[in-house]
Amino acid sequence: MVKWSKTPYKNILTSHTSDGFWILVKSNYQKKTIIMASLLLFSSLLFMCALYFVLIHNHYTHHRFESIFFLAMILISELFFFVIFFKELINKKLIHCNQTGLLTIKASPFPFFENKTLQTCKINQLSVKMLKKKSRVIYNLYHENEILVKNFDTYEKAKFVERLLEEHLSIKDKPKNT
Repeated sequence: MVKWSKTPYKNILTSHTSDGFWILVKSNYQKKTIIMASLLLFSSLLFMCALYFVLIHNHYTHHRFESIFFLAMILISELFFFVIFFKELINKKLIHCNQTGLLTIKASPFPFFENKTLQTCKINQLSVKMLKKKSRVIYNLYHENEILVKNFDTYEKAKFVERLLEEHLSIKDKPKNT
């Protein structure tokens, strides 16, 4: 069992165990945001279903395959948006440096393309890079050109995780050449 220690950031926890070093990075979003997003997705699903039933009651039944296809596409698109949206809202990253020389990053509960395993001996430098997404700025933690942990809301949080990993892996931080 892992006993977590607090850090200066409430959504980042650390732990040292006999199995290695652990960092838990929780989502930055508030519960109010998650509730509002849930209501928005649910209301959009209700709207689409209501639209479908209006079509049925207006005698759009002579093309039964098209109406069933329409409903199926609504449900699939809603499910797709639900998973993508909630992935950003509630995913947490578990970073583990174990005694056998592996750095493992696991995302849960939606691990889509975010789980990674690297040999710690091959990591010689980590870096934080900024990415502008429409109206917001996010920061990602990189090893070479591969994103290790993404979607930090502040530079300081990303840099904090970078420093924790570099300290544990005994990597000397190399400033960028200007």
